[in-house]
Amino acid sequence: MAYSRFFDSDIYIYSHVEGYVYCAACLLSEESEIIKDDEHLFMHIEDHLKAGHNIPDMLYYEIIMDSDRYTLDKHLTK
Repeated sequence: MAYSRFFDSDIYIYSHVEGYVYCAACLLSEESEIIKDDEHLFMHIEDHLKAGHNIPDMLYYEIIMDSDRYTLDKHLTK
């Protein structure tokens, strides 16, 4: 599930089927960012905000409310 996409923000972040949150084509680095826990997630979003990137106001809340955000999808990763 995508929490934010490039068409309406500067961040494309989603829950990956392999059990982590993924910041695709991250503007903060040369590669995409793999996020495996909430502390890293919070710091990563804060870094985007400090860099002046446009992200949805409730992005962190929406991700935290997804209880399956770090769940491996066994049906899709075989």
